[in-house]
Amino acid sequence: MRKNSFDFTLMEHTVQTYFSDSEEQDAGTLVGDIAANLNLNYDKQTADTSLISFNLIGVADLFNVTKAGKLYTTQKLDAESLCVYDTQCFKMIRVIFREKKKNENFLKIKIVIQDVNDYSPEFPKGEIYLRFLETDGEGTKKFLLNAIDKDVGEANSRISYQIINDYEGTFGLVTSKRVDGTDNLEIILKEMLDREVQETYKLQIIATDNGVPSRRGKMDVQISVIDANDNPPIFSQNTYNVFINSSHRIDKPVFVLSAHDLDYGDNSKISYKFGSKTSEAAKHNFRLNEITGEIYHKGKFSLGENQNYKLFVEARDGGKPFLSSITLVRISIVSKHNNPPVIEISFVSRITEETTVISEDIKVGNFIAFVKVTDDDTGENGEVECQLNHPKFQLQILGSKEYKITVKEAVDREKNSDFRVTMACEDSGSPALRSVKNFSVKVTDVNDIPPKFSKDSFRFLIKENESPNFPVGYMEATDPDEGEGGKLSYLILNNHQNLFPFKISNGGFISTTTSLDREIKDFYQFQVLVKDNGTSSLNSTTNVTVEVMDVNDNAPYFTSPNVESVTLNVHYLPLSNNEITVFKASDKDTPRNAFLKYGIYQGNDKKLFALNSRTGVLSFARMVYQNDAGEYKLVVLVEDSGIPVLSATASATLRLTVSNDAPKIKATAKSSDNDWIDMNWMIIIVAGVVIVSVSIVISVTVCIIKYCKSKNRLSAERSSSSNHSQREMSQLISDNYHPATMQLGAEYVRNVMENRGHVVVIGEGDGGGGVADFDIVSLLVMSGGHIVFDIGEGDNGVDVNIVISLGVMGHVVVIGEGGGGGGGADFDIVTLLVMRGHVVVIGEGGGGGADFDIVTLLVMRWGHIVFDIGEGGDGVDVDIVNL
Repeated sequence: MRKNSFDFTLMEHTVQTYFSDSEEQDAGTLVGDIAANLNLNYDKQTADTSLISFNLIGVADLFNVTKAGKLYTTQKLDAESLCVYDTQCFKMIRVIFREKKKNENFLKIKIVIQDVNDYSPEFPKGEIYLRFLETDGEGTKKFLLNAIDKDVGEANSRISYQIINDYEGTFGLVTSKRVDGTDNLEIILKEMLDREVQETYKLQIIATDNGVPSRRGKMDVQISVIDANDNPPIFSQNTYNVFINSSHRIDKPVFVLSAHDLDYGDNSKISYKFGSKTSEAAKHNFRLNEITGEIYHKGKFSLGENQNYKLFVEARDGGKPFLSSITLVRISIVSKHNNPPVIEISFVSRITEETTVISEDIKVGNFIAFVKVTDDDTGENGEVECQLNHPKFQLQILGSKEYKITVKEAVDREKNSDFRVTMACEDSGSPALRSVKNFSVKVTDVNDIPPKFSKDSFRFLIKENESPNFPVGYMEATDPDEGEGGKLSYLILNNHQNLFPFKISNGGFISTTTSLDREIKDFYQFQVLVKDNGTSSLNSTTNVTVEVMDVNDNAPYFTSPNVESVTLNVHYLPLSNNEITVFKASDKDTPRNAFLKYGIYQGNDKKLFALNSRTGVLSFARMVYQNDAGEYKLVVLVEDSGIPVLSATASATLRLTVSNDAPKIKATAKSSDNDWIDMNWMIIIVAGVVIVSVSIVISVTVCIIKYCKSKNRLSAERSSSSNHSQREMSQLISDNYHPATMQLGAEYVRNVMENRGHVVVIGEGDGGGGVADFDIVSLLVMSGGHIVFDIGEGDNGVDVNIVISLGVMGHVVVIGEGGGGGGGADFDIVTLLVMRGHVVVIGEGGGGGADFDIVTLLVMRWGHIVFDIGEGGDGVDVDIVNL
């Protein structure tokens, strides 16, 4: 599309005309009609050039004018190449205008080339990198490369900018116009950056022109946040005054400067240099160690004594660019008498001349002492500098040679209750004289630590039925505080304190307030509080568990039948189930003490019934005959397994009827008569056996005594060459043999018979040397019996002259640990007869134990006898015992 516009003026025969045309039109495009613009009246159809004509002055490189005044392009116009960076692109041409019978006129024609928005804004680089310091504040700007739009139109070349991904307004853009009309583009911080939060940012800058349609260009910006060297080195003082004499050693530093930098890494590395204002005279007389900051004199004082030098020393860090600070060191060379400074300390709370006391809760900054320093010297020699290097205390200047000592850091008495502090003052004389003052600071306790139990929780065990005030356990707690703050008291936390069965003493001992019953409650859990007695009492708590252990204090009781006496009608049929009924019992104790055993205690003389000891099932024990019919009154016993054993009984009356199908047997005499007959025969048999045994034993004994004594003498002579003692030989015998009889340490004769049983005879010694004296021992075991004959120790043991034992289907245990009037038992004659039963004879001592001269024991029909004899003269002297 082409757009034309013009106007003209005539000035001194010169006409100025304006035309407008769009760029990028093809060659030969009509720009305008000059004649029409000049309002010349002629026949446009004939276009008679004899009346009017136009001629272009110059070369027609861009435009051409016809004789009739038509203005055409000679080529395609490009505004960007014709008018670089102009806001308006135009070309001027000159045309000669001839009109008949009139003079020639010169036309100056301005042709404006309208720009087309055919170029996009373009940044010089597609991506740039920027760095911001994390210390850069809000409003910090960084220059950006602005975009260029080659279009020449004012609208098409006008550019606006925006940020994509500006991280919630962290960054912004600022534009301004340069003198040449181009944009000055800057990115600005809207808030401070924190490198530890985010180290890099990636932004995109969009440039948009104002053409229709608009065109865009973009540039990526990567921003790095770096640590900044934003802390310069700092000297402790702006000015230092140093005094030396002219004879100061050159190898000793005059002064040592020290600066510190809060930055890290290279930014904190400090070097020292003389400043530019340091005079040449000063540099001539002094040198500076650039690393350590030590100032030395060169020993070339050319200006004499009493001269002052000003050294301006610059401290630089290692940053790029570096930061620096300058201090002034005034060095005065003197030659006067010098006295050391005198330190006088006045404590706020004084104990002695060199000791003060402070409270543990003293606040940081509180002062504890006033310091006054005096120096009788004049001039520079009287100038004093003091230091106190301690982690807990510091020195603060009040005025000339006056200081106060304050608390620098909180103190903790539990960690350190006594501090040793050193204060030093040094004058500026030459040589410098130094004074030191030492003092102690003692810390008094404050109740600031709560007590602490030795364990997080406690667990105790106690048996039931113990008496009140019985100790349960001890709870230990500690408190490092002193005085009342370290004294502890204990309290049981319980909502029902009056009913609670425990109490605790101030020493931490838990005891019972009443007897405990496990069957009521077997587990207690509560809290115990411990508190100190400080002014502001502190406390802590812990959990306590008490378990009540069972004691066998509940006898079993029958639950089936649930009455003490029951009557059952029982009819026996051959080949039927032998079970009659079941007895069931229970025990309130724990399973260990409640393990029950059942048995028939009375009424089973015919051995007709059997009771399972574990299940309590009552059944027939043998074949039932017709003459077994009748009434039986059984007493059933149930025992628990506790210590001591507790039991209960129940009565059962069985009315037994027997089927006619059961076998018949001939009736016999009453069982009681038979029992007495059997017993009489047994006594006769036993008496005969005893008489025969005694006769045989006496006869054999006389023959063997001499042999044994002579054998003992020979054995004693050869004892030195023996490889095994008698005790070792006995052990070898017991280890290598398993006979029914084992003999140890016997002096005389043992006659032993064994049939399906076990006999163990143990004796040690020779009746007069702390062992047992066995004169005659006869043991007979019949049908599975067990005899354990454990004899003690001689004069302090047992003197057994004659022992005759007969065990028939039973058990015999004889234990003695004495010695015939010497602290043990004297068994002269012991006769034991066991018939299907158990016998236990225990005696300990002679003169201090039991003297058994004649003991006769007879056990018949599953009986149990426990004969426990005490301790002789202090116990029981049994001459004749017949059971």
